[in-house]
Amino acid sequence: DCSVLHAACLSKGIMSLHSPQCRHLSESPQSEAALHLRDILFGGTARYSTVPHPLNICGTAHGRIAGGNLSVLHSLISTPYDVFQKGTILFIEDINEPVYRIERMLYTLKLSGALQHLSALIVGQFTDTKEHTGFGGTLYGIIHSLVKDCNIPVCFDFPVGHCERNFPIIEGADATLAITPEGVCLGMG
Repeated sequence: DCSVLHAACLSKGIMSLHSPQCRHLSESPQSEAALHLRDILFGGTARYSTVPHPLNICGTAHGRIAGGNLSVLHSLISTPYDVFQKGTILFIEDINEPVYRIERMLYTLKLSGALQHLSALIVGQFTDTKEHTGFGGTLYGIIHSLVKDCNIPVCFDFPVGHCERNFPIIEGADATLAITPEGVCLGMG
């Protein structure tokens, strides 16, 4: 996963694009995500609006946006490439990761204090993750229970990750995230 490359760029103050890859662009050149990427590459703005999710925690946040694959980001804690910095709007996603591992990683982040000093959390797509309600609920429900007392806005089911609807995120850009009962707005740059 290229999340480690994004984190390395971020550590040097270089912005990068977490976005659809070449394969997605060739297979679906007119997809919503591909059109957003084209707009950014040709100087347009990165502003997205999405529908509300019942688990969202409303609020507004400002900060530098960073994130990516949770498994990779978790392995970078306390290294020079740690993205869990104070004031960050963090987005997380993953692929083919069991629910119990995602829960364990998030417990580590919570107990270390990494989640509490974020400006906001964007929970993206966890592709090919098999739901197993025996672990205390759905994946998003488990995440919600872990972050609800962090006193930060949290957006669920944002279109970012290993999926067709993977909106480009300008990692390292200044961003504003507004989560209301009517929906979610994210602007970067």
